[in-house]
Amino acid sequence: MSFLEHVLTQTHLYTNTGVLSEVLLFMGGYVLALRHVDRENALLHEWWAFLNWLAGRLELDPARSWAAQLVALLGDSREAVAKLRSLYLEFSATYKKAQ
Repeated sequence: MSFLEHVLTQTHLYTNTGVLSEVLLFMGGYVLALRHVDRENALLHEWWAFLNWLAGRLELDPARSWAAQLVALLGDSREAVAKLRSLYLEFSATYKKAQ
């Protein structure tokens, strides 16, 4: 299980209430901090590839906040995190084959 899948599965370990906005804030902060210590970390590349894939899959507007758009599309709940996890698993099946 990848770190991102773990965060999307075990939200209570990383956030206060486990809703989508908290998960997105956690991942955004984690990736930002990671970028400063290890620019070559595979998680960085996977996270940005996932966001780019999501932008195409969900037709997100690149000029607007992707987090705000995801909350607007999926809702701000634990169920929304489950939807994002399903999308991640769909993405992951093709991403891992390409690596």
